[in-house]
Amino acid sequence: MTYKEIIRRKALELTGDYKYSETFLNFNNIAIVPHHGKITALILIKLCKHLGIDYFVINDFDFEEDFIEKLSFETIEELKVSDIYNAELENIHVINSKGEPLSERTKRGMVTTNWNLIKEASFEKIHFNIPKLESVLGYDSNDKNSAKIWRVLKETAEFGENIFPENLEEFLELNNIQVQR
Repeated sequence: MTYKEIIRRKALELTGDYKYSETFLNFNNIAIVPHHGKITALILIKLCKHLGIDYFVINDFDFEEDFIEKLSFETIEELKVSDIYNAELENIHVINSKGEPLSERTKRGMVTTNWNLIKEASFEKIHFNIPKLESVLGYDSNDKNSAKIWRVLKETAEFGENIFPENLEEFLELNNIQVQR
């Protein structure tokens, strides 16, 4: 819902054409598929690759701190002996929905899953909302209430790089829109 609305607004801003902006994704054969979890996202990436379908992945990072660039390891073995996976991770504090700190084992699992996504998708074809979409939008509740999120979305005038990165804009080919006057 959020990304469809942001894309619609970007297309409207570029063209001034309401009907075109409403159908931009359809005209370009782009489907937004909610994946409801990182493991499902991994499966969808592999499926897209298998079928030869171009893709772009958007996911929550789940860590308050942005250390995505530190996850540029070629192998899982390199990740598991890295400083970020061991020494640095103990200084990264993450709490669950009950306000309780996560264990080191849980944090390592989260890092491994994020690394797997990056490794499968590539840095160019993935964007992480840090720590999560609701926070990036300024909706700080954990209730995931779509109507409340929609209200916040409608009140937001601009969407920056933290939610709509340049590589997503390039993937969508928004820069190729030709305005018909």
